[in-house]
Amino acid sequence: MWQELRDYWLPLMLFAGALLAAVVLFALVIAMPFLVGQLPFTHVLLDLFAEDAVVRRSSIAGAIGLIVTAFVFFRPNASVLARKSSAKKPPPDAMAGA
Repeated sequence: MWQELRDYWLPLMLFAGALLAAVVLFALVIAMPFLVGQLPFTHVLLDLFAEDAVVRRSSIAGAIGLIVTAFVFFRPNASVLARKSSAKKPPPDAMAGA
């Protein structure tokens, strides 16, 4: 059980979490300039995402870094994802001789 958790679920959850964080950063960068005037409350952090170019650029760079990290380090192992095949029969031996 712990082997499956370590080999399959943990990398999958870290992969999904890193991609989710990247999507949230991209969404903040894209949506805040349009939504900051329509929100019923104000916050300094939301104003930064709406107006400051440095914060927006570094958020985009961070999101790209999270995506690359997810695909390089947290990608589930292909051998774990592959279906376990039943015992394969060896190919027929059609060769004569010793």
